[in-house]
Amino acid sequence: MSPPSDDEDALFDALESESDPALAPYRAQRLQQLSSELTRAKQLRNEDHGACSEIRDEKALMEIVTGTKWSVVHFFKDGFWRCGIMDGHLE
Repeated sequence: MSPPSDDEDALFDALESESDPALAPYRAQRLQQLSSELTRAKQLRNEDHGACSEIRDEKALMEIVTGTKWSVVHFFKDGFWRCGIMDGHLE
């Protein structure tokens, strides 16, 4: 597992530095929630979620699309300028 980034460290430091005892249970719950969300985001990045890649094989495309809850498929045609614009935005 990679070390937390500076932004993550700053967020956790700010949450942990609050001194109001009435907020302690909420702070602990939120720290746990943030930690879980960051772990999940890192796991998804390690599995190439959010990556843009060209897939030419229909069978491979179907395996990827059916193997995940969410996916975006952009059908690209060479020479069609609007496809180039969309491809640029996705990358």
